Amino acid sequence: MKTNKYRNAIIKYFPTILPAMLWMIGFFVIHLPLTMGGIVSGSILVFIPTLGLFFITDLMGGSKVILMSNLIKNQFLTVRDWPFGCAISVILIIFMLSIIIYNSRVSGTKGTKEVL
Repeated sequence: MKTNKYRNAIIKYFPTILPAMLWMIGFFVIHLPLTMGGIVSGSILVFIPTLGLFFITDLMGGSKVILMSNLIKNQFLTVRDWPFGCAISVILIIFMLSIIIYNSRVSGTKGTKEVL
């Protein structure tokens, strides 16, 4: 008798659940894999200025905003903690290389140079 109760509940609520299920399947199966390369590329493009453009935040608004490049610059020049600055730099380089390698695998280029 429990199976009939569950089956009836599924049949009763299925029309309200179906659009959400189709939307999730459509998003995670179709749209997300097709746009994953663009998402990773956009993330890289947004993250790169935080790596090397420490002078822009100093020129525009002072050092109120701490970016990774500002932290590394401060570790080398102000605090004089060279080992910590080197450790942050190496971790940042490894992190960016892993993201770039992941992006090349997701996009499927594998070293080929393609022009539209």
